[in-house]
Amino acid sequence: MTDTALERITDALRDHGCNPKQNGVGWRASCPTDSHDTPCGGGPNLCISQGHKGAVLFCQSHQCAAEDVMHAIDLEYSDMFDDPGSDIVYDRYRDGREVHRKTRLNDQGKKQFYQQGYTKGNTLYNLDNVARAIAQQLPIYVVEGEKDVHTLERIGVTATCNAMGAGVASKFDWTPLRGADVVVVQDEDEPGREHAAEIVDILTRGITDSVRLVNVKAGKDISDHLCAGYGLDELIPVDRVSALLAGMVNGAWLDSQDFPDLEWSVNGVVPEGFGLLVAPPKAGKSWLVANLGLACAGGGRALGKIFVTQRPVLYLALEDGHRRLQARFRRLMEGQPIPAGIHVITTARPEQIVPIIEGFLTRHRGESPLIILDTLGKVKPPKKAGEDSYAADYAIGTKLKNAIDRSRGATLLVVHHTRKMQSDDFVDSVSGTQGIAGSADFVLVLKGKRLSDYATLSVTGRDVPENEYALVNDKGRWTLDGEDLMDAAASVQRRRDASKLGDRSLDALTFVAGHPNGTSAADLAAHLNVSRNDAGTYLRRLYDAARIDKRSRGLYIPLSEVSEVSDESKED
Repeated sequence: MTDTALERITDALRDHGCNPKQNGVGWRASCPTDSHDTPCGGGPNLCISQGHKGAVLFCQSHQCAAEDVMHAIDLEYSDMFDDPGSDIVYDRYRDGREVHRKTRLNDQGKKQFYQQGYTKGNTLYNLDNVARAIAQQLPIYVVEGEKDVHTLERIGVTATCNAMGAGVASKFDWTPLRGADVVVVQDEDEPGREHAAEIVDILTRGITDSVRLVNVKAGKDISDHLCAGYGLDELIPVDRVSALLAGMVNGAWLDSQDFPDLEWSVNGVVPEGFGLLVAPPKAGKSWLVANLGLACAGGGRALGKIFVTQRPVLYLALEDGHRRLQARFRRLMEGQPIPAGIHVITTARPEQIVPIIEGFLTRHRGESPLIILDTLGKVKPPKKAGEDSYAADYAIGTKLKNAIDRSRGATLLVVHHTRKMQSDDFVDSVSGTQGIAGSADFVLVLKGKRLSDYATLSVTGRDVPENEYALVNDKGRWTLDGEDLMDAAASVQRRRDASKLGDRSLDALTFVAGHPNGTSAADLAAHLNVSRNDAGTYLRRLYDAARIDKRSRGLYIPLSEVSEVSDESKED
């Protein structure tokens, strides 16, 4: 094997007839991928240059993926790096953070990063060199990642970035750039443009007056731009208004898109995104989310009836200890082993929650994980003096939503309490201001009388059909009151009808429903401990009200399936 990735790749391109030739900044060759009309066709459209501990590849014609180029010349993606067997370590964070990049892609073909050291810090990368450059009145380039910092360093330019890429600029301290001449280079994709605009906004709020926003002339980032042979003087200036409107699309673009279908952790009940499960204290919320989490972790049936696909589950059980969780899980599993796919954390500080969520999502990228936070009150930061309550609630909700939205198909289900004041609209029962519910993609509300084994689960959301489902609790195990969701929804109406009866009549109705072969006055009298005459009166009243049916004289049975169909369902 040759010494460097650059030599390895140019030798392989030569062996495949792609005719690599050296130029002023690196090499040019014909791109070998199938994206072109013919292999190695279209002239020297592939640019190759030396990067940080590896090679940079950029196809000017079709912007072919680097892994496709490597595959076409019979090399692995890891061969792009000088030492394919070792991680690249970015360790120029003053607070001790280290960002590691693996030299192999994951099973979904994505780049792999992980962090070590003090990962809760907020310092920027490469600040020692930044300080020296500012003292010499040299410009500081702000890019999206550590790789680009080192790319610019190779041509004698000082650069910096925040850790964790796009979307988290506000978590970092940008004051070391105070008074500097800053050039913000935006990556050429929607997250990159939004990230660069956010940095410009932060810097222009009293940190420095000299901020220029620029776009690359070729490729996605500054490494592609330089690899293609363009210089810093050829970066394209972007005005602030254009940056603010960068995410704007028109109707024709929107009409042409083919968006993936909504994913569900629990079909019909828990979709992807950020959602709330709210209920009064001691209503069984933790038992309910444990039921959902165990089902998803093992690939079983949620609520006893809904088949779910197996996925990684993180349960932040912040009001419980391991002993209590073990007992609860064992009861719910009914003798089966607790699934290895459910992971539990029982202690966390408010500032740790978002990093924990992001870390679990990174570890299980592409696996559509379910994360349960029980409860929000345990991690909700106190409202600052003078801070608007709605704004404070919306801020914590937005942080949680942003964290989960970066992972396609993932769900964050947050347990929260209902407010004491009753409301006809179940969404209004969410404790706190409407800021929390307003930031959520969906809301589940568990309602039931205290100490009752019966409850209703109300579901609503931006992309979720609104409905109510009847649940039954058997020693902590919540199940649908029906064979499926539609039947459980019909059970809600049956319960409402039954609730209009007196207690004894309701007991009589329940008894008849449990004896499909027939109930006599004597049977009911023994059950209710009343006279046969009174029992007969209850049965006749229920029959006259069309709540039960009659098989023969004196023998009553539950309503037949046909007679229970509502007018609404007939129309369907």
